[in-house]
Amino acid sequence: MKHLTILITLCLFSCNYLWSQGDDVSANSNMYFNFNLLPAQTKIINNGVYNSPELKQSPGFTFSGSVEIGLNLNKRISIVTGLGLSSYSSKLNMDNYSNKYNSVDSENDNFEMQIAGSGIIEKQKVTCLVLPAKAQYIFFSTKKLALFVNSGIKVSLPMSKKYTGSGIFDYQGYYPAYNITFFNLPAHGFPENVNMENSDVLKVKSFNLNFTASAGFIYMLNKKLSLAISLYYDQSLGSISNYATTDFQLSKQPDDYNSLMSSTSDVKLRAMGSAISLRINL
Repeated sequence: MKHLTILITLCLFSCNYLWSQGDDVSANSNMYFNFNLLPAQTKIINNGVYNSPELKQSPGFTFSGSVEIGLNLNKRISIVTGLGLSSYSSKLNMDNYSNKYNSVDSENDNFEMQIAGSGIIEKQKVTCLVLPAKAQYIFFSTKKLALFVNSGIKVSLPMSKKYTGSGIFDYQGYYPAYNITFFNLPAHGFPENVNMENSDVLKVKSFNLNFTASAGFIYMLNKKLSLAISLYYDQSLGSISNYATTDFQLSKQPDDYNSLMSSTSDVKLRAMGSAISLRINL
């Protein structure tokens, strides 16, 4: 993806001297609408997660879409805004997990809860309402074809933010006063081989900003319709996490599972994909 983006950029610059002074697709109208389909490889990047050396993060594949309106300031430059939905997803795998915390039982005895987990799998998905503000620059155009780049920001408002976590957990209680460890006693809160699965809402900020950029071409089908295809990159400018910094516990007791995101120091959204656009010239 990186090499392809560099190649496209070089091609666009090399074509700049071929700029046409006559009637071309870039001057076809003063205003236009774009209807965009955005298939992409996306990732919710969890930085500084608990036991990060054991964590594997895999990207997801999502489809997003938007409607945009563009205003041509001249033959080369236009400004673009609109409304859309962007989806991001990731899969997190952790082979082994262990943690402990101090607690008190029903008889007021102090003990140390020891938790061990294996086969941890967490799927995260965030879908945002986005409002872009971009500038587009055309490098080269003919009567039918135009090559362009654009960049700007997106105001991102999370609408859906969910996770599903699963794993196998053991719970043991160590009583230092008696130097005894209790295990495999589900009636007393110390079960083993608990196959757990839980879904809940991710705590993310209600407002985020993303940087976005793309490069591609526009082909005019007729005076009113054009087709645009481009590659794009999108990433949040700051952390989207809204979790407070606390003593992280993935699971404190049976049937309790907290998202790995709650242990992170920084969480970013990222998308790399293509944009297929139908343009209506007004």
